[in-house]
Amino acid sequence: IFISLSNEDVLFHLSQPKEGSRMIDELDRSGAVRVVIVDDSSVYREGLARSLQAKGIEVVDTAPDAEHAIRTVEDNSPDVVILDLRMPGISGQEATRRFRESSRVLVLSAAADPDEVAELIAAGADGYLPKDRPVEEIVSWVRAVADGEMVISPRVAKGLLRQIEEGDAGETSTALTN
Repeated sequence: IFISLSNEDVLFHLSQPKEGSRMIDELDRSGAVRVVIVDDSSVYREGLARSLQAKGIEVVDTAPDAEHAIRTVEDNSPDVVILDLRMPGISGQEATRRFRESSRVLVLSAAADPDEVAELIAAGADGYLPKDRPVEEIVSWVRAVADGEMVISPRVAKGLLRQIEEGDAGETSTALTN
Protein backbone atom coordinates (compact mmCIF):
# COMPACT_ATOMS: atom_id res chain seq x y z
CA ILE A 1 0.00 0.00 0.00
CA PHE A 2 1.26 3.46 -0.92
CA ILE A 3 -0.46 6.60 0.35
CA SER A 4 0.51 10.21 -0.29
CA LEU A 5 -2.00 12.82 0.74
CA SER A 6 0.17 15.93 0.66
CA ASN A 7 0.01 16.40 -3.11
CA GLU A 8 -3.25 16.27 -5.13
CA ASP A 9 -1.34 14.92 -8.14
CA VAL A 10 -0.20 11.72 -6.41
CA LEU A 11 -2.57 8.79 -6.29
CA PHE A 12 -3.52 6.40 -3.53
CA HIS A 13 -2.77 2.94 -4.98
CA LEU A 14 -3.70 -0.51 -3.77
CA SER A 15 -2.76 -3.57 -5.75
CA GLN A 16 -5.90 -5.66 -6.09
CA PRO A 17 -5.97 -8.60 -8.50
CA LYS A 18 -9.43 -9.12 -9.94
CA GLU A 19 -10.67 -12.69 -10.18
CA GLY A 20 -12.61 -13.52 -13.29
CA SER A 21 -11.43 -10.53 -15.34
CA ARG A 22 -9.16 -10.67 -18.37
CA MET A 23 -5.52 -11.39 -17.77
CA ILE A 24 -3.13 -8.46 -17.90
CA ASP A 25 -1.13 -10.14 -20.69
CA GLU A 26 -4.27 -9.94 -22.86
CA LEU A 27 -4.24 -6.19 -22.31
CA ASP A 28 -0.58 -6.07 -23.29
CA ARG A 29 -1.23 -7.98 -26.53
CA SER A 30 -4.06 -5.74 -27.65
CA GLY A 31 -2.13 -2.56 -26.92
CA ALA A 32 -5.10 -0.28 -26.21
CA VAL A 33 -7.16 -0.22 -23.07
CA ARG A 34 -10.84 -0.62 -24.01
CA VAL A 35 -13.45 1.42 -22.09
CA VAL A 36 -17.16 2.14 -21.94
CA ILE A 37 -18.13 5.57 -20.58
CA VAL A 38 -21.40 5.80 -18.61
CA ASP A 39 -22.48 9.35 -17.75
CA ASP A 40 -25.81 11.15 -17.98
CA SER A 41 -24.17 14.37 -19.23
CA SER A 42 -23.76 14.03 -22.99
CA VAL A 43 -21.32 16.95 -23.05
CA TYR A 44 -19.03 15.33 -20.45
CA ARG A 45 -19.45 11.82 -21.89
CA GLU A 46 -18.61 12.79 -25.48
CA GLY A 47 -15.84 15.18 -24.45
CA LEU A 48 -14.20 12.52 -22.30
CA ALA A 49 -14.54 9.98 -25.12
CA ARG A 50 -12.74 12.29 -27.59
CA SER A 51 -10.04 13.12 -25.05
CA LEU A 52 -9.39 9.47 -24.18
CA GLN A 53 -9.29 8.44 -27.85
CA ALA A 54 -6.74 11.18 -28.54
CA LYS A 55 -4.56 9.63 -25.81
CA GLY A 56 -4.75 6.07 -27.19
CA ILE A 57 -7.62 4.70 -25.10
CA GLU A 58 -10.18 2.78 -27.19
CA VAL A 59 -13.72 3.92 -26.36
CA VAL A 60 -15.94 1.02 -27.45
CA ASP A 61 -19.16 2.84 -26.56
CA THR A 62 -20.79 5.48 -24.38
CA ALA A 63 -24.13 5.35 -22.56
CA PRO A 64 -26.35 7.88 -20.76
CA ASP A 65 -27.11 5.51 -17.88
CA ALA A 66 -26.24 2.10 -16.46
CA GLU A 67 -29.31 0.41 -17.93
CA HIS A 68 -28.19 1.29 -21.47
CA ALA A 69 -24.60 0.30 -20.67
CA ILE A 70 -25.37 -3.21 -19.40
CA ARG A 71 -25.85 -4.67 -22.90
CA THR A 72 -22.79 -2.83 -24.26
CA VAL A 73 -20.61 -4.14 -21.44
CA GLU A 74 -21.93 -7.69 -21.88
CA ASP A 75 -21.39 -7.59 -25.67
CA ASN A 76 -17.98 -5.87 -25.70
CA SER A 77 -16.26 -6.85 -22.43
CA PRO A 78 -14.34 -3.59 -22.00
CA ASP A 79 -11.30 -3.56 -19.75
CA VAL A 80 -12.70 -0.61 -17.75
CA VAL A 81 -16.15 0.86 -17.27
CA ILE A 82 -15.93 4.57 -16.46
CA LEU A 83 -19.03 5.28 -14.41
CA ASP A 84 -20.62 8.46 -13.10
CA LEU A 85 -21.93 7.95 -9.57
CA ARG A 86 -25.22 9.81 -9.73
CA MET A 87 -27.42 9.03 -12.70
CA PRO A 88 -31.09 8.24 -13.20
CA GLY A 89 -32.11 4.61 -12.84
CA ILE A 90 -29.74 2.04 -11.38
CA SER A 91 -27.62 3.30 -8.45
CA GLY A 92 -23.86 3.64 -8.75
CA GLN A 93 -23.39 0.81 -6.26
CA GLU A 94 -25.70 -1.57 -8.13
CA ALA A 95 -24.13 -0.66 -11.47
CA THR A 96 -20.68 -1.30 -10.00
CA ARG A 97 -21.77 -4.76 -8.81
CA ARG A 98 -23.10 -5.63 -12.26
CA PHE A 99 -20.16 -4.29 -14.26
CA ARG A 100 -17.42 -5.72 -12.05
CA GLU A 101 -18.37 -9.24 -13.08
CA SER A 102 -16.72 -8.71 -16.48
CA SER A 103 -14.79 -5.42 -16.23
CA ARG A 104 -12.99 -3.17 -13.83
CA VAL A 105 -14.95 -0.13 -12.66
CA LEU A 106 -13.58 3.40 -12.33
CA VAL A 107 -16.02 5.93 -10.86
CA LEU A 108 -15.54 9.53 -11.99
CA SER A 109 -17.87 11.86 -10.16
CA ALA A 110 -18.26 15.41 -8.94
CA ALA A 111 -19.55 14.03 -5.63
CA ALA A 112 -17.06 12.81 -3.05
CA ASP A 113 -19.01 11.82 0.06
CA PRO A 114 -16.81 9.43 2.08
CA ASP A 115 -19.74 7.09 2.86
CA GLU A 116 -20.60 6.81 -0.85
CA VAL A 117 -16.97 6.12 -1.71
CA ALA A 118 -16.79 3.39 0.94
CA GLU A 119 -20.00 1.83 -0.41
CA LEU A 120 -18.61 1.86 -3.96
CA ILE A 121 -15.37 0.22 -2.83
CA ALA A 122 -17.39 -2.41 -0.97
CA ALA A 123 -19.46 -2.94 -4.16
CA GLY A 124 -16.25 -3.62 -6.07
CA ALA A 125 -15.19 -0.30 -7.61
CA ASP A 126 -11.51 -0.23 -8.58
CA GLY A 127 -11.22 3.51 -8.30
CA TYR A 128 -12.95 6.74 -7.37
CA LEU A 129 -11.79 10.04 -8.77
CA PRO A 130 -13.16 13.56 -9.16
CA LYS A 131 -14.27 14.66 -12.63
CA ASP A 132 -12.37 17.92 -12.38
CA ARG A 133 -8.92 16.41 -12.98
CA PRO A 134 -6.95 17.00 -16.20
CA VAL A 135 -7.38 14.42 -18.96
CA GLU A 136 -3.75 13.27 -18.59
CA GLU A 137 -4.49 12.20 -15.02
CA ILE A 138 -7.71 10.45 -16.01
CA VAL A 139 -5.81 8.55 -18.73
CA SER A 140 -3.21 7.53 -16.14
CA TRP A 141 -5.94 6.38 -13.75
CA VAL A 142 -7.74 4.39 -16.48
CA ARG A 143 -4.49 2.62 -17.37
CA ALA A 144 -3.71 1.93 -13.69
CA VAL A 145 -7.16 0.40 -13.14
CA ALA A 146 -6.81 -1.70 -16.32
CA ASP A 147 -3.47 -2.95 -14.95
CA GLY A 148 -5.08 -4.14 -11.70
CA GLU A 149 -4.49 -1.15 -9.47
CA MET A 150 -7.04 0.50 -7.22
CA VAL A 151 -6.89 4.29 -7.38
CA ILE A 152 -8.44 6.93 -5.17
CA SER A 153 -7.61 10.60 -5.43
CA PRO A 154 -5.73 11.97 -2.42
CA ARG A 155 -8.55 14.42 -1.69
CA VAL A 156 -11.10 11.58 -1.45
CA ALA A 157 -8.72 9.25 0.43
CA LYS A 158 -8.02 12.02 2.91
CA GLY A 159 -11.75 12.38 3.60
CA LEU A 160 -12.10 8.62 4.09
CA LEU A 161 -9.12 8.44 6.42
CA ARG A 162 -10.23 11.50 8.39
CA GLN A 163 -13.68 9.98 8.93
CA ILE A 164 -12.17 6.68 10.12
CA GLU A 165 -9.67 8.53 12.32
CA GLU A 166 -12.40 10.62 13.97
CA GLY A 167 -14.33 7.50 14.87
CA ASP A 168 -17.59 8.63 13.28
CA ALA A 169 -17.03 6.49 10.25
CA GLY A 170 -19.92 4.17 11.17
CA GLU A 171 -20.98 2.88 7.79
CA THR A 172 -17.63 3.82 6.23
CA SER A 173 -15.55 1.59 8.48
CA THR A 174 -18.10 -1.21 8.17
CA ALA A 175 -18.15 -0.97 4.37
CA LEU A 176 -14.36 -0.89 4.16
CA THR A 177 -13.93 -3.96 6.36
CA ASN A 178 -16.60 -6.10 4.69
